Amino acid sequence: MAEISVFEELAAELSGPERNALLDRIKSHASIIGDPLYGAASVPPKPEKDYSSRAAELGLFARIVFFFRRILTGKNREELMRDDDLKAIAYRMEAKSPGLVDWRRGILLYPFAEELRKLRDSARFFYDVLDRSVEQDKAAFYAFLGSIEIPETDRRLMSETDPSVAIPPGVDDSRGRSMLLDAFDRAFAELPDESRRAMYRDLRSILFLRRLSGYLFDRLIGAFRDSVGPAGEPSGALFRETRDLLLELGDILYSLRDPPSAALMESLFVFVEREELAKPGADPNAVLQSDLAKADVALGRIRAFNARVPLLVILRLVSGDPAYAPRELPGGEDWLSVYKTFWRERIERQLDAWRKDKRYRELQREINDFVGIQGSSGFVYISREERDSGPAIGLELALTFLDSFYKGPFVREINRTLKVLLVEGEFYRKDNRIEYTDAYDALLRLPEKLSAFDSRLAPDGDLGKAWFMARNEIGPSPLRKRKAQAIARSAEEEAEEIVRRAADSFISLARIVRGILKGEAGGRYDSLSNLYYIDGRANKDFLRALEKTRDRCERAHALLTELSGLDLGRAE
Repeated sequence: MAEISVFEELAAELSGPERNALLDRIKSHASIIGDPLYGAASVPPKPEKDYSSRAAELGLFARIVFFFRRILTGKNREELMRDDDLKAIAYRMEAKSPGLVDWRRGILLYPFAEELRKLRDSARFFYDVLDRSVEQDKAAFYAFLGSIEIPETDRRLMSETDPSVAIPPGVDDSRGRSMLLDAFDRAFAELPDESRRAMYRDLRSILFLRRLSGYLFDRLIGAFRDSVGPAGEPSGALFRETRDLLLELGDILYSLRDPPSAALMESLFVFVEREELAKPGADPNAVLQSDLAKADVALGRIRAFNARVPLLVILRLVSGDPAYAPRELPGGEDWLSVYKTFWRERIERQLDAWRKDKRYRELQREINDFVGIQGSSGFVYISREERDSGPAIGLELALTFLDSFYKGPFVREINRTLKVLLVEGEFYRKDNRIEYTDAYDALLRLPEKLSAFDSRLAPDGDLGKAWFMARNEIGPSPLRKRKAQAIARSAEEEAEEIVRRAADSFISLARIVRGILKGEAGGRYDSLSNLYYIDGRANKDFLRALEKTRDRCERAHALLTELSGLDLGRAE
């Protein structure tokens, strides 16, 4: 059976109004400060003109000075002007933020490493949170965020693409699918631009929080050594060894200028804490307020780092470019594509479920017509729906058919014929009798097999007990889920074994009876030596009953094949 997505779980547990009400309650007790993480003050202005233009404007005395400096240093005028700018930047930085760099020697000093450690520890808070949400199921998280950030679009998609609601009775599958896809296209065509921008901003901030939380801080901090020169100069890290890592950090922080919105943070923690929130007696306000408070502290420390450490100035010194500016990295532009793909795939899954449900009802009518009895099976614990007491059995309808077949056509119509054939039939081929006996015996044991399987799924049965323990034991959720899935697979395999054994019996009986009635001498399925003497004067009725038995077995096999979806061979 298809696994239920995280989005489906959340949508089932919390309706749109319930989610919004929960978030409103949280906002009244906890909030995320919306100040930019990377303020305008963190970006000093670039030089107004390039060096060639500035050199052309130099006076005579300045040109003479630069001439002699060029002779002494071997550098051209533009290089000397860049050095002057870097020196001025370094002096201003030393006056405002002393002790972070030694520009003359090209060294980052240890106080800067301490600032990096603080930034690392603050950013790491988000690593696990984002790993359990965006990284675990990106599309489902986008869809859940959309239910908060663009609720009207989410409402339309939920209702207008639900086949059980949007497709009128009598509409065929192809037309129904077209109707849902048309509704899908309309919902996105009418998505307001402001809503698009809000989702983009949210997901862009999430992306760069993820990159910051996973940044190689330890490698950068590891470049700091107790001595960086032969004379044992002060501790630090060389510009040239840290340049690439620092420029990458600058790009990430610059791209993370806009903080995550309150709606984003709230949605993130509802998504991450879904299992905790689903526990009986859980207090959503307490759980989420604690998470939001920690997030606000972490964001505040990132904001404080940007305000306290003139990183862009340091990047200009480390890069050797007085006009250096961090890049605006791409990210989040694919959100709409991911979001639309999620919903299109969801529509296709719902259509498949709708078609199966429709066919399920049709097959139930066919079964009732075939077996001649109404009502449900005698099963107590075998169910196609997952329950607290046991796993879902995907072959439940096939097992129900077998139960009804035995109680109906088998007992009422064909058992006597098969029994007479077993007792009185004189087979030309010994292996045909053995195969016939095995197939008939398997059908006779069918109620016993079905009852035993149903009992194993009971709360005191081995499968039922194992299922309950796996679902309720203390431990990581992924481990509990894996154990439950293993038990569900075991139950499904046993159900499949019952179905396949019954199908083999139908095939064998149909082929043997066909051979008895129409077989050729010496063929794989030969006739009987006493075919026209069995059952005495009632032989003609017996032959008609034998033909009906063959038809019943063939029809039962065909229905069982469709109900199970398994490859059960051919009865012809």
